[in-house]
Amino acid sequence: MRIVVIITLLLIAALGISAQRYHSPIFATSTVSRDIVYGAAPDYVGTNTTLLLDIYQPEGDTQKNRALVILVHGGGFTGGGKAGENFQTWGTDLARRGFVAASVEYRLGVESKSDPKLMWEASIRCAQDVRAAVRFMRRHAMEYGIDTSHIYLVGTSAGGLGIVQAAILQDDEVPPNLDATVRNVEGNSGTPGERSTVHGLVVCWGATIDTNFIEPGDPPVFSVHGTKDKTVPFECGPSKFGFDLCGGAAINRRAGNQGIQTDVLLFPGVGHSLDDDPILIDSCYRFFVGHLANLASSPTKVLDLFPSAIPATVYPHPVSSGGDVYVPISDMLPPHSVVLISVSGTNSNCSTVYQAGSETLLVRLPECTPGMYILQITVNTTIHRIPVAVIGR
Repeated sequence: MRIVVIITLLLIAALGISAQRYHSPIFATSTVSRDIVYGAAPDYVGTNTTLLLDIYQPEGDTQKNRALVILVHGGGFTGGGKAGENFQTWGTDLARRGFVAASVEYRLGVESKSDPKLMWEASIRCAQDVRAAVRFMRRHAMEYGIDTSHIYLVGTSAGGLGIVQAAILQDDEVPPNLDATVRNVEGNSGTPGERSTVHGLVVCWGATIDTNFIEPGDPPVFSVHGTKDKTVPFECGPSKFGFDLCGGAAINRRAGNQGIQTDVLLFPGVGHSLDDDPILIDSCYRFFVGHLANLASSPTKVLDLFPSAIPATVYPHPVSSGGDVYVPISDMLPPHSVVLISVSGTNSNCSTVYQAGSETLLVRLPECTPGMYILQITVNTTIHRIPVAVIGR
């Protein structure tokens, strides 16, 4: 009973600390690292393009698992940039709230903005680069203190279309008449071998090409749109991209019908980019940052802790950071690997040394930050998971 109480209190404390983050600025200042190379790929004429991003972080933050927001600018796939629009303001405020924010550039240019096929291809090039940015940030999660189970995309206008393509478009949904370089949505823009999964979308005056692309299991989506938008319709209809698009209202309706968490903020009588009205844009930001804060401060799906017959017992428990923990293994073959992971399933920074005896597995922990972890023991193809509370010495 004492162990259960301690585990419960540790979880409550962790969630309490998390709840103070993201919902309002808690850091006085932030830092920005500019022009970080995250990949490269040929543009629409075959010229290799270096892909850059800026990273905003809270200054003086000691937390090492922070939610990540990737910002993707608009500009009709022919203009715009990572420091334009309101992205420097948004990146700074997100960082002061405890997020890590990355504002990305992607390949621009199209031979004819009136050619639907070419605009389709431009949108997928954007999606490929966004996926590469996600993979890059995932690869460097330890360096930038990112919780890879909380990665969100925010896109405006063309960037809004690009992030929807990046998050949900499947290869078999790409029209077969498009260029071969864009028929693989994952692309080859950088950091192969990492996942490009994301956990939430914010689509600002953006759209999807087809609401049928939105299916059960897709990430939460939050939309902002003006009802007099002549560039991207807030419902389904003609757009200035050369083909029909379905904007915020249509996305919200389809997502809700598919059981996906969703919300939409509509501005009656307002045009594209909210007419660049600073008051309306501030309202847009407050709307979506509130939703992202709720997602980021909610516990992720905790792994199934006991999928096998291993006794849910370790001793001593809780275990001191840098101490030894023993696991009964009398009915188990010697393990192939033993790792310590977070309760959300991401690898911790704590490597383990273990020694298997005939009855007991000895696991020696390094100096770990106090908190809740899962001891993951792999035997052949079977994975056993046991919760471990690590406390300070």
